[in-house]
Amino acid sequence: MLTKGVRHGADFPGIAASISTLQLIYHHLLQHPPVQGKAALGRIIKDISSENFPDTTDEAIELLQHGPLARARLALVGSVIKVLLKELLQGKHPAIQNHRYLAVLNAILKMYAGTAEEILRENLPKYIREGENISWLMVLTLLHHVSEAWIALGEAERLQARHFITTCSLDVSQPDYSALGHALYVPAFHQEH
Repeated sequence: MLTKGVRHGADFPGIAASISTLQLIYHHLLQHPPVQGKAALGRIIKDISSENFPDTTDEAIELLQHGPLARARLALVGSVIKVLLKELLQGKHPAIQNHRYLAVLNAILKMYAGTAEEILRENLPKYIREGENISWLMVLTLLHHVSEAWIALGEAERLQARHFITTCSLDVSQPDYSALGHALYVPAFHQEH
């Protein structure tokens, strides 16, 4: 029971320390709000473009859960997905960088399941339709590594992907030729039509 004469926790040093700690945390949070928007997007893209960023989904999740995506606003999640899709579909990065982007995309799809899938469904078909420099080999790579990608495609884009596979003529000596093998692992391409 508290008695008269208790001054700011002086008689209860544990409580005083706890209150001081809470005050510091409170002031810190007010002075340093979570990083969001362009600053967070830039930081995330810089981090995942680093040679030190993992190229597996599980390791990407572990790192992303301790960074700006830990409690990100949905707008930031959407921005990251859009940047990743655009970068992947252009097919201009080395294979290891594409693997990092695919790992992050899969990580986000796991971390923000419903929301991320909706963003993927809204944007993947649009980027393929509107993209001038789309690499169909990267589309196949995306379909192979991101299970939700085939579902996200519209019927027109599915037909385009099938058409690409059946009509493409690639030089087998080119490194990109191996990406065509990714189509073998997309279950939808195994169905009889």
